[in-house]
Amino acid sequence: MRVANTFAPTTLAQTGHIGVLKSSEDSGAHADRDQAAISALKSQLEQLRGTKSPQYTELGHLSFWPNIDRAKTEVRDHGAHFTAIGKVQSLHDAIDVTYLPISLANAICLDPVMTKAKGFEVALVQGGSAKLVELDNWSLMNLDVKEVLGLVKRLQDETGLSVADIKRSVEPYTIQTIGLAEMHRSYLRDIQEFPVLVVSQTCAQAWLEAAALAGVGTRQILAIDNLPDQSMDTGQLRDVLDDCIQRRRPVLQLVAGEVPSDGPVDDGHPNNATPDPLEQLLDLRSDYFAKGLAFPLRVDGLSIS
Repeated sequence: MRVANTFAPTTLAQTGHIGVLKSSEDSGAHADRDQAAISALKSQLEQLRGTKSPQYTELGHLSFWPNIDRAKTEVRDHGAHFTAIGKVQSLHDAIDVTYLPISLANAICLDPVMTKAKGFEVALVQGGSAKLVELDNWSLMNLDVKEVLGLVKRLQDETGLSVADIKRSVEPYTIQTIGLAEMHRSYLRDIQEFPVLVVSQTCAQAWLEAAALAGVGTRQILAIDNLPDQSMDTGQLRDVLDDCIQRRRPVLQLVAGEVPSDGPVDDGHPNNATPDPLEQLLDLRSDYFAKGLAFPLRVDGLSIS
């Protein structure tokens, strides 16, 4: 059953956060400035990738905070805030994690070098395990983040393939090589909807800006209403996630309300938001793991894989 209109999420496009359309005269004047801003952001992202904290788990440039106990401590101490650059990075990471298993499965099936990996198994979020190449696309796009981060290392250990061989075989099938549209056209014909970013209505404007830079359209951003205490309406959230399952629409990540602080946040405005209850959101996510829907949870500056 589709989500009733009463519970329909608001896209950021519907809230008016869609930017200002430029006239033809304005567009030329702003082109150089916009390109310079994008180049600067990309440069900062490259620097960010080279200076990760040892508390992160990495695969290539993917970086997630896997220790839930540590994340809870950081949330309680209000010790982390997510910068605009961090938001762009997080969306790139989420896209990579969502699509990497698709790329890897196609490489194993189509590249003779990867033949010995055809029996390679992965853990499923709903329990049990299965051969990677026997999973449908929906299951491949809903593996646990920690499982995805360990794929290359496990393949190397279990098959004897070198990291160089694996990367060389996977590269022709990656998002970075063929792009999102070609990925869906060639390998994901049964997934009719692009993945979505689910955010609290109190999310910072920088999430919209980050989405644009990461190639995520405003129609792919679903905003969940807030309760009177400004926490996320988990009832509506469940309806939205149920709809994603029915429509086979992957969830890139769930962005909860920001952690309150006494000082300004990265956009220069005071942060008076009520934090979403972390335990409640973790329990909710576990419920959806059991249904086969996986997604990382972000609370302000923390990524809980």
